[in-house]
Order: sequence, then C-alpha cells, then structure tokens
Amino acid sequence: MPWLVRSRRLRQTQNLNARFFGARRVVTAAGIEALQIQYSNGLSFGDVLLHAVSTPRTPDRRSFAVLVIDALAVDGLIPSTSKRADIDRNVCALAESALPEVLDRVKYPFKSQSYEKRRALEGLHASVVELLSPVASPAHDLAGLLVNRSKLTKCLTDGMIEAYFGATSVRDLLGGVQRVFETLSDLRQQEDAAFHAKLRMAQDAVVHLRDLLQGCSGEVADAVASFLAAADHVLSQFLQDTAPLLASEIGTARLEPRVAAKRYQLPGRVGFNPRPREGANGADNVRASGSPPHGGAD
Repeated sequence: MPWLVRSRRLRQTQNLNARFFGARRVVTAAGIEALQIQYSNGLSFGDVLLHAVSTPRTPDRRSFAVLVIDALAVDGLIPSTSKRADIDRNVCALAESALPEVLDRVKYPFKSQSYEKRRALEGLHASVVELLSPVASPAHDLAGLLVNRSKLTKCLTDGMIEAYFGATSVRDLLGGVQRVFETLSDLRQQEDAAFHAKLRMAQDAVVHLRDLLQGCSGEVADAVASFLAAADHVLSQFLQDTAPLLASEIGTARLEPRVAAKRYQLPGRVGFNPRPREGANGADNVRASGSPPHGGAD
C-alpha cells in the first residue's frame, strides 16, 4: 500500500532528523566548552561556528575543528549550503585557520568555492584516520609485532597525525608504545638468565600504556588500544608457552650427609673413662678400645 510505504519513510526520516538534531547539539556543546563561551543559552551550531572562526588558535579550538570535520562525513549532520550559506563558509574558514599544515599536505583547494572546499573536507577525517591503520590492526604474535615495529611507530610520529590530533597527546601514547616494543624485543631470548625479570618488565610496560589510555578518547586512543590488546595477547601467550621455564622447585641442594662415628686416637693408656673430663678437651659419649703398650700393667 503506497500510503503505508510513505508513512514508514516519514517515520524513518523523522527518526533520522531526531538523531541528527541530538548529534548536532553534542557538537554544539563541545564547541561551547572548547571555546569557553560564557553566555551560551540558545546558541545554535551556526552561532558557535561563527564564534570559532574569530577565536585565536588554541589546542581546544583545533580539537573542535577536527570534530566538525568528522561530522561533515555524516551526510545531513552539518547543514548544507542550500539551507545555511554561512555554514559552509565558516566551516572552511575554521578548518583553514586551525589546520593549515594538514590542508597543505592533502592539497586542499584553498582558492575554490565553498562547496568545493566542503567536499574536500568531507573525506579528510577518513584519510587521516587511515594513516593509523598499522597501529589499529596489529599482528597478534611476537614476530609479527616486532617485524612491523618501525611501521607502527612511524604512524604516531607522522607530522600530519600530530598536527591533526595534537602533538602532546600523540607523543605521550607514542612513548608508551615504544616502551612496550622495547620490552617485547627483549623476550626473544628465552634462555637468558634474566628472562623472568624481562618478562615482568614487559608486563609493567603494558600496564603503563593501559594507564596512559585512561581518560583518552578519539581515533588515536582507539588505535593504540588495539595495539595494547595485541601486546597483551602476546604476553599471555608467552606466559602459557614458557610456564615450564617459570616453574620453580624448592628443596635441599644435597642429601643429608650420613653421620659417621668418630674415632679418637688417645695417647698413652687406652681405655674407657666413665666420667667425662671437664674443659675444652673433654669428650662425651666416646668409646675407645685398644691394647695396652708392651710391658705395662692393666
């Protein structure tokens, strides 16, 4: 029935619009917080965007610009030129002032029309996130992780990643990833006398990276979390495979020696003295036997 199809589509559109409205409010609230707008009651997304264009460059402003660019990839979330001509213009102006190095690298059309610039920005976020794919999809075995070590760490030192997501947060996580790699590399020699200590160091490095991720969010944190899961899996496998090497047995180093009877050679007359002598030379419970010297009497 045509009316039923139209009704269903209308409900889907209404639900979609409601979700977009909620998502747009989230982006707006994030902008108000990032830009520290004090009198924000009743501000729309367009109002916050206009305020962002004229705000000095700060890390929080850059983060808001990244959030807006990410939202552009969702068709319909950010109003188009046909509805708000100023939206596209201000979105592009914000991106150009907040992320000039990134836009230079992707050959952004600075001199084109706003709708062409917006189209270029719509795919920017996905292109940057793609650079993190080696970290986000690591191998789950020691050999595979170590072979790709250079490729994984290079992602986090890429200037585009730092410029887009912020150098400070990226470098902190990079330090944790490098520490995990260093300790995992030391585990290749399982016969090393210090193997147990190195294994504990690797476990500590994993815990340290997990602590660094606490409170972090975003694509870089998600990618590093995937690497952490792989490293944790490798360590768990190591513990399972090397369990016999880690087992210890406590016991005596040698058998208890048998106590042998002591024999004493006594000068002169040999016999048995039932009363022990006092002093340092006395001997208790000593029994001696022998024959008297020639010519002597009992």
